[in-house]
Amino acid sequence: MLVDRRLSQPGSALVFLNGHILGVHCRPELFAHRFRTLRRAARVGCFVSIYVEPGRCHIAADGGRVCRPLIIADAGVPRVTSEHMQVITTLAA
Repeated sequence: MLVDRRLSQPGSALVFLNGHILGVHCRPELFAHRFRTLRRAARVGCFVSIYVEPGRCHIAADGGRVCRPLIIADAGVPRVTSEHMQVITTLAA
């Protein structure tokens, strides 16, 4: 069976969506990177998360779970500027 062969390849991972097996990917880190790229381009919902652990890639899109904001950084430099923070503070007031 094709799925069995892919799963037995070194570095491959089961892909889970909300705790259910969705399939297998032979390069889960690349898959997660491309998934995040789509999310940042607003092609995937901003509250959908993805993370990889050995042998598993988890996508979480279910409602009611706690989400926390993450700041994206390029080479250790955050993309969020002080101007962004001022806008957020003004909107929150």
